[in-house]
Amino acid sequence: MVEPQLALGAYRFGTTTAALQEMDETSEWRWADKEVIQGKPRSDYIGPGLDSLELPGVIYPHFRGGLGQVEAMKAEADKGSPLRLVLGTGQDMGLWTIRRITQRKTVLQQQGVPLKIDFRISLKQYGGAVQ
Repeated sequence: MVEPQLALGAYRFGTTTAALQEMDETSEWRWADKEVIQGKPRSDYIGPGLDSLELPGVIYPHFRGGLGQVEAMKAEADKGSPLRLVLGTGQDMGLWTIRRITQRKTVLQQQGVPLKIDFRISLKQYGGAVQ
């Protein structure tokens, strides 16, 4: 059995479904700029922002996984609720929301069926109280 690279809700990323190529993580800190008469604005730290992840990967539908992998990702997004993100190591990353999924189909065969699908899924940390 092949271990998943990452689990997002009910969806599992891995070589048998959608293989992740890399993980781009962004952390932010929030600052509010307040106007000052006849001077430069004053910046006040107001707390951490929400982390975001970009997960680019590839699907070879005729090798493994099939053509429905991106649709399965979209089905998770359609739930409209935060999803638990767990790394293949077992590390629980908390709750995240799917913000965008893009795909690029290449090496098109008869009837437009691709032999390769590059995808990118954009996630943002869930800012609600329940983790």
